[in-house]
Amino acid sequence: MTRPAILLLALSIALAVAARAETPATKPSADQDPDVTEVRACQLTREKIDKLTAANEALSRLAKADPALRRQMEDDDSDRSIAEMVRNLETKYPKAVKTIEGAGLKVREFVVLELAFTNDLMIVGMKRQGLLKVYPAGAITPENVAFVEQNYEKLKALADRFDDDDNDED
Repeated sequence: MTRPAILLLALSIALAVAARAETPATKPSADQDPDVTEVRACQLTREKIDKLTAANEALSRLAKADPALRRQMEDDDSDRSIAEMVRNLETKYPKAVKTIEGAGLKVREFVVLELAFTNDLMIVGMKRQGLLKVYPAGAITPENVAFVEQNYEKLKALADRFDDDDNDED
């Protein structure tokens, strides 16, 4: 599982929420997806972002030290849900699991936190850019809106740094 895989899943969550906000509900909504529900419920805090940063930095170092592992994770496109991402990490990438846990996060907590961070940053960014007039109901908690808005520049720089770390070896 790589950051691009997480970004793809987070983007699909954000787009599903935005589409739901712009069109009438004629089919089951994103609200019924347990992954979306879990990601939305994840409250972002400074402590959690610090742990996420530590995990991403350690994973970046691991990938740089083990190019074969990095290629394997980049080529692995089996992640389709949070449960699959967690199972995939735990069964195929024990070094990554140890790295994540060394940063103070459980694997599932890392995956959900990464998705919530990415999703909420994208939603706030879309609003800041004028792509959304209001936050879609239920797409992001008021607490996370406040946290991301208050820390937007720092969080955006952090996300950019994570992406730069992923692209260093490309």
